[in-house]
Amino acid sequence: MTSTPAFTQQIQTAAASQTSAAAWTPSASVTTNLIKVLTAGANGARVTSLLAATTDTAANDLFLVIDAGGNGGNLGIAGQVDVPLTSGTAATKPVVDLLSPATTPGLPVDNNGKNFIHLQAGDVLYVGLVAGMSAGKTLFVTAQYENY
Repeated sequence: MTSTPAFTQQIQTAAASQTSAAAWTPSASVTTNLIKVLTAGANGARVTSLLAATTDTAANDLFLVIDAGGNGGNLGIAGQVDVPLTSGTAATKPVVDLLSPATTPGLPVDNNGKNFIHLQAGDVLYVGLVAGMSAGKTLFVTAQYENY
């Protein structure tokens, strides 16, 4: 065990979007149809915010998927979150917090009561759709994170 403390660096933002995305079939090693959100830096990362919006007129249910090591051979599902139709893209529908304690139980919680995700060096964070999207509709995912 190291006696050197590790501190996160500057805040970074990652954004991903996909139009007419297909469903991901849960698998331990297949990344086909997953939407890459971010890759952790050389010393790992802490994801503090993960938001989703959609233009779809049907709900988009998402898997939160971590590829441990980033080589596509060790995928794990960290949560499943419902993204209601037109969330974040219609005046009365806010974006969806994919790290909400109500929808992703079991994740670590910070001093403010907010869930977060620790990623090891090279881990990749993806989202995957439970069912395919409507044609011509777009899913947006935005993350705020800090590399160590």
